[in-house]
Amino acid sequence: MSDIIEADRLEESVTEGIGIPADESGGIQAFLVEPTAIEATGVAVLVSEEEEERVEKCSYVRKGIMFTCIATAIVVALAVPLMFVERPVSVEVSPTAIPTFTPSPMPTPITYADIIDVLFPVSGTAILEPGTPQFLALDWIAREGTANLPYSSSRFVQRYALAVIYFSTNGGNWIECSAGGACPFGSPWLGADDFCSWGGIFCSDDVNISTINLGRSTGNGLVGTLPSELSQIRTLNGLQIENNKISGTIPSELALIPSFFELVAGKNSLENPLPPELLSKSTMKILTLEENNFKGPLPDISSMTSLQMLSLFGNAFTGTIPSYYGTLDGLSLLYLSNNDLTGTIPYQLGDMPSLAEFLLQDNSLTGTLPAELLALGSLHTINVSDNFLSGKISNSIEFMGSDIRERKRRSIRLSKNQFSGTLPTGIGNVPDLTELLLDHNDFSGEMPESVCQLETSESTRTFKLRYLTSDCSSLDCTCSAACRCSVQS
Repeated sequence: MSDIIEADRLEESVTEGIGIPADESGGIQAFLVEPTAIEATGVAVLVSEEEEERVEKCSYVRKGIMFTCIATAIVVALAVPLMFVERPVSVEVSPTAIPTFTPSPMPTPITYADIIDVLFPVSGTAILEPGTPQFLALDWIAREGTANLPYSSSRFVQRYALAVIYFSTNGGNWIECSAGGACPFGSPWLGADDFCSWGGIFCSDDVNISTINLGRSTGNGLVGTLPSELSQIRTLNGLQIENNKISGTIPSELALIPSFFELVAGKNSLENPLPPELLSKSTMKILTLEENNFKGPLPDISSMTSLQMLSLFGNAFTGTIPSYYGTLDGLSLLYLSNNDLTGTIPYQLGDMPSLAEFLLQDNSLTGTLPAELLALGSLHTINVSDNFLSGKISNSIEFMGSDIRERKRRSIRLSKNQFSGTLPTGIGNVPDLTELLLDHNDFSGEMPESVCQLETSESTRTFKLRYLTSDCSSLDCTCSAACRCSVQS
């Protein structure tokens, strides 16, 4: 009985405390409620099967959401750092309509390997040695100098060869046309444009390099050496580098260029040996090496059958003048002055049908002046001053230059020798004679009438006699207004 009363009191307490309505029988009206923790002793909470199922589903959903959040956090934690890791990029170079000066991206190792495969046979291990002109040229062309040329093309190799020339001659300090500098006769070297537009580069058909001219009357500040890579410019005809500070030797590889015929390299610091491969090249027409550091015997040019100009003055050549020079039918200009040549002047030089200018001053030559040489119809200038020549001047001198059809100033310089006797009477018959230097010799007699009657002028552009010298105490020249008497020391 006490248990029933206790239950009734509990029911009243529950219904009154939480406001749950009772049904007509006095029992508690059934509700589906969220599970609630109630501290009650001996109270059983009844939950329906549907409620148990819903609760179980909610539990699974909460667990699924929690798992998804944790997985997402892990993925984000791993992915975010990877976003800042530099990944290799495949650089694809495609031709542009207009050349750009913007450097291209750094090539991948594969690109460098491809370029080295092409250029290693050209330069060998020098291309891999840091600081060498070849290494610097490789670095430039790989980074920004390809100009969209195929690596295997000859123009790509030529572009590399030009870069080697640039770095071999201290291109960054050139007076004009250095990379990024002023260039009044073209674009600066190592630009992104076609190399045919670079200053000093001349191309045939705007494609093939025919001439490289980096020399001028005042030079262009080239300092360094000539690289063998020049031979890769297979269409090169001429190289002009005079009035600079190029040192070392001339690369023998120049002889490998099929059409190469002109080397103008005077007033540098080039030295022996002269490459025999170049000296035996029959296509050579112009070889000018004056005022360098060459020495020893005159070079053997017997194979240069096409040679038209040979300029070797201002060096330290010794020995005699080869007689075979007389077989060089096309040689027009022969400059051998200011050396240490000895011996006599070969009479065979009188067999040279094209010889126009012959300069031999400031040597130690002896003997006479060959009559055959003086009678050359092609000769308009001869200078043998400052030697030890002797004997009389041949009457054949009046035929000097007789085959020249256009007007051409004639110059005869015989001063500072040991010539003797009287002058040929017909020496004044040489047409357009503007200079006749006879001082510091042992001439005697009177000045020929043919000289005294020549018209004179002080203009450097004249075809009249403007400069006549002699030792007036033994050969008076005062009959001419152009006379300048010398004083024997």
